[in-house]
Amino acid sequence: MPYEFAEWDDEPEAQAGSSRAGGPPRKSVGSGVMDPPGPPSTHGASSLGLPGFASRVFAALILAALAIAVGAIVHFWFFPRP
Repeated sequence: MPYEFAEWDDEPEAQAGSSRAGGPPRKSVGSGVMDPPGPPSTHGASSLGLPGFASRVFAALILAALAIAVGAIVHFWFFPRP
């Protein structure tokens, strides 16, 4: 079934802005949220306050503990004690 293009009888009219003075429409409230108009600001140190290497070691220890816990759960799930 071929597509049939139907043209409009009359084109929709452009609507004026909502400003009473007749000027251009205002920016939306959320403008500048994703792309702020100024340079990035620093909000202090990280949440742990550790240097870069120490925080990486801490993250590695947490990841190792999580891997050991998952391994233990899998081991006891598939190989229960008789």
